[in-house]
Amino acid sequence: MQLKLTTDYAIRTLLYLARHRRIVPIAEIAEAMKIPRKYLNRLGLELRDAGLLITHRGQHGGYSLGRSPGKIRLYDVVLLMEGTVVLNRCLEEENYCGLGATSYCTVHKCYSVMQKKWENFLKNVTIENLMGETSEKEIEKWIDSGPGEMIAESEQEEALVC
Repeated sequence: MQLKLTTDYAIRTLLYLARHRRIVPIAEIAEAMKIPRKYLNRLGLELRDAGLLITHRGQHGGYSLGRSPGKIRLYDVVLLMEGTVVLNRCLEEENYCGLGATSYCTVHKCYSVMQKKWENFLKNVTIENLMGETSEKEIEKWIDSGPGEMIAESEQEEALVC
């Protein structure tokens, strides 16, 4: 599965806004993120309609976040831009399978496990989590527990050490 370029642009736009915490001119975002301005205008409308950003008109207009960075989950952005977060159509509610084998198919079971981890990751990671410098090893830990739980665990470990 490959995310659409639009999804990548949406995440990067929201992250840019979160890091700058002000009304950011569209031209600045377009230049910094290497997004064609017309494309960003259309993307901004979708993000605005979903409540993820606010559009500001006028000479000092641009975009700002519609929610705090900690309230914008990757799940919300991916679902909005992709239309689904499902890895394979056999995992959809209809359980479509050309073989009619979803109840016993090993491949379906494998996809199902991958789907749960994918959704858990997307639901637990927010734009705020992406704002800092984080290693790939730390991000890998988010797959099963999410960054919030990782912080809570490390605080518990520190409390035990003291």
